[in-house]
Amino acid sequence: MKYKFIDVERSLYSIRLLCRILEVSKSSYYKWVGNNRSSKEDEYRSLIDKISKLHSDSRQTYGSPRIFQKLKQAGEKISKNTVAKLMNENNIQAKTKKKFKVTTDSKHSLNISPNLLARNFNPENINQAWCGDITYIHTKEGWLFLATVIDLYSRKIIGWSMNKRMKKSLVVDAMNMALGQRITTAGLIFTPTEDHNIAVMILEKY
Repeated sequence: MKYKFIDVERSLYSIRLLCRILEVSKSSYYKWVGNNRSSKEDEYRSLIDKISKLHSDSRQTYGSPRIFQKLKQAGEKISKNTVAKLMNENNIQAKTKKKFKVTTDSKHSLNISPNLLARNFNPENINQAWCGDITYIHTKEGWLFLATVIDLYSRKIIGWSMNKRMKKSLVVDAMNMALGQRITTAGLIFTPTEDHNIAVMILEKY
């Protein structure tokens, strides 16, 4: 208790004075400080390990409120603010799930190309009509944009590209892949599809 009192009051009075009044040696006090700090560091590391495990077990989806509740249920005597502070200091953060993002914008003032396909989704030969689409799908790497080029005759994806950002190169890369696999002739129709799921279903099939 004497050492703890000295540790609390050391900001107001000199350690030498406090040790003399309480009749303890400075060396004994500093030894207590070293042991106490080691104990606190061990406790700190133990808490970090427990927080890290709970965070990992949740697939990194738990934030400080959920971690706090789990620790409390396990009998840990710790405050919600302390949990938040420890997680922040050790860069332990919950991953947020990205919501589905609409990628088609039909409200614009740009010129609209004529509908050459006229809803004829069953051409008689390959390389007569291709369709393309961009959608947003969840992968092991997280949410990614997917651009596809599909031959409507075979319903086969002949070009595709994925990226974390919806850039012009996303569509260009998908088209270049398609052009690299097929020999095209004049009259080929390329049109975007209105069904965002068709590309994903065909990609999973092939």
